[in-house]
Amino acid sequence: MKEKDVHEVPVGRLAPSLYAARCLSAFIDGYRAVVLKARGRRISDAVTVSQLVLRAAPHVKVAKVEIGTEQRVSKNGKTGNVSTMVITMESPQPGQKPRRQGRT
Repeated sequence: MKEKDVHEVPVGRLAPSLYAARCLSAFIDGYRAVVLKARGRRISDAVTVSQLVLRAAPHVKVAKVEIGTEQRVSKNGKTGNVSTMVITMESPQPGQKPRRQGRT
């Protein structure tokens, strides 16, 4: 299997577990890193997604967290600031499946 570089996952309105599944699938498919991107109210969802991924795949580590602010123009023409967060997770062993959770 060919190793891939980076998979980008923008966090939106769906349930965090769905984004976590996308991240885990990317690592299984051979991506070395997954980047979660979120703005505004979705920042807390991105943190939840990263924690779900780390719990399901202990070999994955958070490599970098970037926070910032973007200027956005609203529909009525006003400009405002929106907080942003980018979480980069890396796997030293791309292609490794996550551990099973549930009964032991």
